[in-house]
Amino acid sequence: MASLMQHYYKWRQRRTFRDEGGRKALILAWSHASNTVLSLAGSLAGGLTANDVDVTILNLSDKRQRRKLGSFPRRYFSQVFLMGSVPLRYNCNGLPIHDYFEADIYFWVLDPIIYDLDRTKETRDYFEKSRQCSRLHCLFPDSSYIQFVESWIGTQSIYFPFAGNFNREGEENNFYDANAQKRSGIVVLANIGQELNDRASQSLREIIEAIDPFGLSPRQRASLAEHVMNDEAHSNIAISVGNFMQIPFQEMYDSRIISFLAALDASEKRRRRVLVIDSIRTLNIDIIGSGWQKILGDRPNITYSAKPVQHEFLGDFFAGHRVLLDFSPNWDHGFNDRVITSIGAGCRVVTSRNAAVAELGDAATLVSSYTMVHPEPEATLDIALNAPPVDENLISRIKADQNWHGRVSQLLS
Repeated sequence: MASLMQHYYKWRQRRTFRDEGGRKALILAWSHASNTVLSLAGSLAGGLTANDVDVTILNLSDKRQRRKLGSFPRRYFSQVFLMGSVPLRYNCNGLPIHDYFEADIYFWVLDPIIYDLDRTKETRDYFEKSRQCSRLHCLFPDSSYIQFVESWIGTQSIYFPFAGNFNREGEENNFYDANAQKRSGIVVLANIGQELNDRASQSLREIIEAIDPFGLSPRQRASLAEHVMNDEAHSNIAISVGNFMQIPFQEMYDSRIISFLAALDASEKRRRRVLVIDSIRTLNIDIIGSGWQKILGDRPNITYSAKPVQHEFLGDFFAGHRVLLDFSPNWDHGFNDRVITSIGAGCRVVTSRNAAVAELGDAATLVSSYTMVHPEPEATLDIALNAPPVDENLISRIKADQNWHGRVSQLLS
């Protein structure tokens, strides 16, 4: 079945090119494992269309679609959405995309921004330009990273929480199955490799020793590692390091410090995930993702599968499980979209402590948390696993409150 992205792209191709009235938006996506980026582009397109915006999606990984960029007049679109930092690497008629189109540009930061700032010069260039240009915006699904960048770009930084992936083209929002007997137990959906940084397998102490940008003494280096690993208040590594160093965030906008933060974040992300799973000994868990078996080995309570779940089918996937054991990506205020999709499918969530739970309203009762420092999620998982089926009226309210139509409406208002 065609994804939302394919649906909108084919619909756009059938139309004749003309400068019509009304709002028009361009979404620039790219191919990614599990089809995550293109699927999110389709969800965003659905939200925009529901708000009476004429949508065009281009997959920049496809040369034929990429060549279409230059065919649009510079003022054709009122909004251009960049899915992550990859579109920043492309030009349109010899200019960066955000310089060519005279529209409001929205860079949707899909991963912690320190990775994009570390990996691509174009991201750093975009940040610098956004300080001088009111058209350039950054959309953050985690508001704690706004604290990290507001010293540079201020109001250009916008909190844009994820919504849920509740339906696909031609389908009703009917993922939820009230028959709990058809549901299996606890599922983990995450990789644990080197996907974000080459230093992910190193310990914090090793990284600090190797690339310390602050010139710390051996004792201070050890104290920094202990502080980050035991910071009960902040999962966000950038904020935790900034507080330890007692320096303003604008002073952390340095290439050596950004690389340092990205390495620490990847290391802690990996260590924390292993710590959580390692603490669970009696409950059965299905882990969907790569890298786990190599680290944890064979265990009687764990079933491994490296086969990915395509992003557009997450709703169906979660509808077959009772509990999602989730890991916040070192965020303090903001959920990955899989959390919203899961509760919208009647699958409860146990995840790391996150202030965004207050934004879920009545649905907050479906999300339980554990602390990243000395996590002990087993008792919480057992309670969620044996809870009664989720009330269908609550499912309906989640889908009404946490959908892309509403998210985009708030953004455009």
